[in-house]
Amino acid sequence: MNDLVKFKKTIGQRIKRIRKSRNLNQEEFGSLIGVSKQYISSLEKGNVNLTTDKYVEYAEAFGINPYEFFIDDYDETKEVIDKFNNLDERNKAVVVDMLNIMLKQS
Repeated sequence: MNDLVKFKKTIGQRIKRIRKSRNLNQEEFGSLIGVSKQYISSLEKGNVNLTTDKYVEYAEAFGINPYEFFIDDYDETKEVIDKFNNLDERNKAVVVDMLNIMLKQS
């Protein structure tokens, strides 16, 4: 598998992960950007060549910055931060205390 194929597959997987995190199915996301469910399926499999304009368009549809498609750890980091932000204040304090203990031990 050459680098371009790997790149397109990685981007497709990230688009799929972001779509799912927005609780959108392929048909709903396709409708949002004006394409078919089949196109979204091909896109997520890495079978579509995207232009810069399309990256921007899809990022706007997701409410994200286009660079988020290209950063390896962004999805996981953002997911953890979102989960933390959704905690009540008591549980946030517990997480911070646990992190502080773990950091002191390392």
